[in-house]
Amino acid sequence: GARSAIGRARTMPAPNDDPPRFRFAMASCANWQYGYFSAYRHMAAGNFDLVFFLGDYIYESTLSAADSLKAVRPHDGPTATTLKAYRNRHALYKTDPDLQALHASTSCLATWDDHEFANDYAGEWSQTVDTDPKAFLRRRAAAYQAYYEHMPLRPRSKPNGSSMSLHSRRRFGSLASIALLDTRQYRSIQPCALPTTRKGHVALDSCTDRLDPNRTFLGAQQEAFLYEGFHRLDTAWNLIFQSQLVAQLRRRDAEGNMGVWTDCWDGY
Repeated sequence: GARSAIGRARTMPAPNDDPPRFRFAMASCANWQYGYFSAYRHMAAGNFDLVFFLGDYIYESTLSAADSLKAVRPHDGPTATTLKAYRNRHALYKTDPDLQALHASTSCLATWDDHEFANDYAGEWSQTVDTDPKAFLRRRAAAYQAYYEHMPLRPRSKPNGSSMSLHSRRRFGSLASIALLDTRQYRSIQPCALPTTRKGHVALDSCTDRLDPNRTFLGAQQEAFLYEGFHRLDTAWNLIFQSQLVAQLRRRDAEGNMGVWTDCWDGY
């Protein structure tokens, strides 16, 4: 007895087509609790060829009671850890009328960062050192399943337990090749962990662990996918869409010491 609103999808130009331009928009880090995202409404009106969601489409974490006064729009429950809770969180975000308008306006491609599952996780490792690894992977399987159910993905991305293939390549005629990457699922554990946490922090230059050549951000298979594409692509532009800052970011810790942030490419 329900009927959805009418939306529009766009087909990519054929491989040999020569489109005069490629107009796209990007969105990330939309924490429902902290406000309204009118940018979605402007993007919906922008007549874009594609919209890219580059991570943190939802936030799994709910503000603590002490911080709840900061919430503009409260979440619908505690921090998500189960399949039901992740499904409800996605459904809550999808009630935003501006986000609905954006999805109805054009086609979207999506990849994740950490908050679709758990803050600052790296591969199979939680940010919290004492987390049970098996329980963590069960939680990851729930988060990945809910993501697959609610996002515009192809059947090949259907999860297999706690694993899910998300990286892909698209072609926009002869103008652009698009590599969409997964910078969370295959990465090595964060370097130079603190006593009780591996979460992102400012690591000083004395942290040599991050420079180990065996460390990886994308995983060997995804790196090979990316490099192989570079060898054979013949489009005018090669575009990489992913969730983390690539340029080095130097910043100070609480004591004023200069270092780099461990949770982005600088940590790898």
